[in-house]
Amino acid sequence: LCGIPEALIQALHDSKVHNLTCISNNAGVDGFGLGKLLETRQIEPVIMQRFPILEAARANELLESGAVVGNVVLVAPELLNGDASSS
Repeated sequence: LCGIPEALIQALHDSKVHNLTCISNNAGVDGFGLGKLLETRQIEPVIMQRFPILEAARANELLESGAVVGNVVLVAPELLNGDASSS
C-alpha cells in the first residue's frame, strides 16, 4: 500500500484518541494503515466515499459490489443552502 501517512496513523493509535471520523478510499488491512485504528475502534464511522445526491445510483452500485468497507455518503449541499427548487 502506498500514500499512507504511517507516522500519523501510529501517533493517533498510540494517543488512544477516539471518535475520529475518517474519509478514505482505502480502509487499510488488519494491523496496517487505517486497519490499526479500525481494530481499536478509534475511527468510526469510516466514510469510504462521498457522492453528490445526483449520483445515488452509482453509490448504490458501489455498495452492491461489496467493495466497500465502511459507509458511502450522499451529499446534497444545494438542499442545505435552500437553493433547491421545490416540486
